[in-house]
Amino acid sequence: MRRFVASLFVAWAATAFGVAAEEAPYTNRSEDMARLGELAGGWRGALAYRDYGTGEREEIGMAALIAATPDDEFIVTQARYTDPGFDVFILTVATFDAASGDYLESYHRDGSIERFVYPRKSMRVLEDGWEYVFEGDGRDDDRPASIRRTFSLNGDRFVQRKDVDFLDDDAGSFEFRNETVLLRSQGEVSFDGFRAKN
Repeated sequence: MRRFVASLFVAWAATAFGVAAEEAPYTNRSEDMARLGELAGGWRGALAYRDYGTGEREEIGMAALIAATPDDEFIVTQARYTDPGFDVFILTVATFDAASGDYLESYHRDGSIERFVYPRKSMRVLEDGWEYVFEGDGRDDDRPASIRRTFSLNGDRFVQRKDVDFLDDDAGSFEFRNETVLLRSQGEVSFDGFRAKN
């Protein structure tokens, strides 16, 4: 009996304090993908970013067309904005990892592909939408950094924000890097007449 009670205590301690306890399996992928699917359609707004050269916040117009693949396994975003002097066209493909729940994103621009993995930090339901926060280590401005991505949909307003905490200094705090603020478009969003960068 004493051995049984001791075993129960060890099991409880492992669960309570995370010692040798297995993490609960990820089972919410269908709900997560359904939320991303709510973004389908056309969007217009602006991309704001911190210019590391001047430290100033800059802002440029942006349009996006978002769609789920027919099997609802991926979200594909076509985005276009005009940097001074040339147009920029970006394609992103995103999903949630079926095993871990991490947010996976591939970023296609100028004939190159970058891949990112963002561990989930939190998710909450808003009055008229939702908010996801992802956080993990990576690189920004060619420096090691903790990167925080926040996605929020509230009604017809979709915001994606990126904050960074550089790991090669002693600041120890997140700072604004960029964000897109988009409103659902009532008209068609088209990429006809796209002018490629020279």
